[in-house]
Amino acid sequence: TAFNLCGQRSIFNRVGVDPVSTGNMENPYGITVYPNPSNGLFNVELAADQLENVRLEILDMQGRLIQLEQVGIVNGKLTHQVNLNNVASGIYLVKVVSNDEVISIERVSVQ
Repeated sequence: TAFNLCGQRSIFNRVGVDPVSTGNMENPYGITVYPNPSNGLFNVELAADQLENVRLEILDMQGRLIQLEQVGIVNGKLTHQVNLNNVASGIYLVKVVSNDEVISIERVSVQ
């Protein structure tokens, strides 16, 4: 069991998962965030046979929700553009959630 910056619990099947560091987390959905760093506009790409109620939660490094993007159903490859032109430069977390289960947390740098 791991807790994210907001105190929400996620259960993982592997030992030693670091929920903040994206380098140690398995990525079965091929989730990528690009360009990274970005000027505020970036894409989140993922591929899945069937994910329902997908949403992207953009958080600052204190765990505060900055922006919520409802994606819906993912069946195949999806590229979703996020616009953070209205935020200060810095590091943000992109939390990918399906049916209230966190499937990935990625970092993005906005310059």
